[in-house]
Order: sequence, then structure tokens, then C-alpha cells
Amino acid sequence: MKKLTKKRSMELCLELWTWLAENPGNRKRDWPEWNKYGDADSYCFACEYVRQHRSILQTEWSCKKCPLIALWGEHKGNDPCTQNEESPYYLWVESGCGDTKSAKKIATYCRKLLKNMEKK
Repeated sequence: MKKLTKKRSMELCLELWTWLAENPGNRKRDWPEWNKYGDADSYCFACEYVRQHRSILQTEWSCKKCPLIALWGEHKGNDPCTQNEESPYYLWVESGCGDTKSAKKIATYCRKLLKNMEKK
């Protein structure tokens, strides 16, 4: 996959999560645009951004650099998006990918981050 900027990763996250909110029951890989970006780490553009931008010397995965980290909430382990039972991603997965409220929350957060990036 082409190297992602933080802004581009959030644009793609916004597109994906908006579609997921409008199409409950579908998984990320069901997104019609996925074939353009099918090699994103964990089917996630935020994860792919972190993977692409970690230092060659880093051997550990660092979710602390995830553009969406504040949305996932506090969690002491790795992968706060999947392990924090209050994160919208966790709730979306646990619902069988049908929780439109959580998908909308993720999309809204991406939109907010993009607006903030434009102001700077």
C-alpha cells in the first residue's frame, strides 16, 4: 500500500466507517472500495498508518501512535480498540458488526480530526 499520511488515513477511515454505519452487518472487508486498499494492516487505515510510520528500530507495535487512540479510551494492554470493552470498535465487533451507533461514532471522530487538521 502507498505510504499514508495521517490525513489520508483519516479520510479513508471516514469513508469506510461511514459506509459501515450505513450498511450494518457488513465487515470492513465488505466495503466496495476495499479492493483498492486491501493490504491495510488489520483492515484498518489507522493501524496501517502506525505500521508505516514506526521506526525501523521499533520491534514493538505502538498503538499509542494511532490517530484514533483517544476514541478507544484508556487501556493498559496493547490494542485498546479491541480490548477496551467501552471502545466503539469493541462494541461494533461484539454486535456482529451491526452497531450503527458505534460505527457512526468512529466516522464522526474521523471527521472531527480532519476538521482540526484543516485548521492547522
